[in-house]
Amino acid sequence: IAALSSGEGATDIVRASGDGILKICSSEFSLPQKPTFHAHPVSLRLTTPWGDGEFSGVALLFRKDRSYTREEMVELHVGRGLGGWVLRRLFERGVRHAKAGEFTMRAFLNGRITLAQAEAINALVRAQTQSQRRQASAKLLFATPQKLREVYSSLQAIRAEIEAQLDFPDEEIDADDVKKLLQRIRNLRNQIGAVSSKGELCGIPRVVITGPPNAGKSSLLNRIVGRDVALVHPTAGTTRDWIEVETQIYGRRILLVDTPGEAEPFKDLLTTLKNEADLLIEVVGAEQISSQKPRKPQKRGLLVVNKADLGIRLEGVKALFVSALTGEGVESLKKEIKARLPDASDSTGGVVERVATLLKEAENLIEGEIELAAEVLRDAADELATTLNADPTDGLLEQIFGRFCIGK
Repeated sequence: IAALSSGEGATDIVRASGDGILKICSSEFSLPQKPTFHAHPVSLRLTTPWGDGEFSGVALLFRKDRSYTREEMVELHVGRGLGGWVLRRLFERGVRHAKAGEFTMRAFLNGRITLAQAEAINALVRAQTQSQRRQASAKLLFATPQKLREVYSSLQAIRAEIEAQLDFPDEEIDADDVKKLLQRIRNLRNQIGAVSSKGELCGIPRVVITGPPNAGKSSLLNRIVGRDVALVHPTAGTTRDWIEVETQIYGRRILLVDTPGEAEPFKDLLTTLKNEADLLIEVVGAEQISSQKPRKPQKRGLLVVNKADLGIRLEGVKALFVSALTGEGVESLKKEIKARLPDASDSTGGVVERVATLLKEAENLIEGEIELAAEVLRDAADELATTLNADPTDGLLEQIFGRFCIGK
């Protein structure tokens, strides 16, 4: 398979993977068939609409055990606009165009990454902000096959014990055994919770502050957070980029985002940030709003009128009135933010988060509904088996029957 994997830039990157791809590229582009640890200059003879010509580029060759897909791989870095012609040459040799996500799917199927890591890679590619990049990178590092296999092995051991008790009722399970199982499930949930918290992708709701220039957005963010994190100046348009800060509001973690004033140069940026928001806080200064033409809050939005300390009377305006300068109304704003945030359990997250949720459910069921707890643990094992590309019954029968005496 092959595809053009570059985005905007001065270089086209053609990525190809599969058995025999080194041989194909060697014959087409005069490359060595055996990969080495350095880049290879390449001269490409291509027929383009501008005529035949020699074009230079750089090739990176990867052995199976060193590649992203665990297959032979080649990356060809050529000038902008030439990638399509390189692909055409490869297609003529029987290479087909890769489907969306197929390189990462092959990496998963060949055991290079887990499904949780595949989700993290997709999140990393699509990340728009530094915070999202940090979270996705952390998930990629911590949701490794080794760590998830440790969780999976412990989960299978717990399942084996419960399944044996259910399938062979002659061995009654007493209260002490139930308490031990409860503690083991709790410990396992804490273990996978540590993996989840290292790289949660969508667990923290994003609260985005928008509004016209000089509305006091940055001052309000500083007041909510309780410290100076955003630059404040009387000159309109001081904020030229977005600022993210993690904080807590009445025990709830949020990511608070300050944005530039609404103006044409920041239109695309603001659109992106608004689309990612769980809650929008539209801030306007008291001197910027009129009782005759009141603003309506945006969808998923909360209208806040800042500079209440100016004493401007605004009849009929449905909004929260605050003063970033004096702190008036800020506590009421915090309570309203918390009330409007999506419930923490509404986000399904990725594989790791789903398994953690199932373990919590099993923990709540184990003391009274052990049969239901067994079903929930089976679902959790299936989730992990999928991300590890494993058989969910692998090792379970051995653990169950391993409790029997020799000769039975």
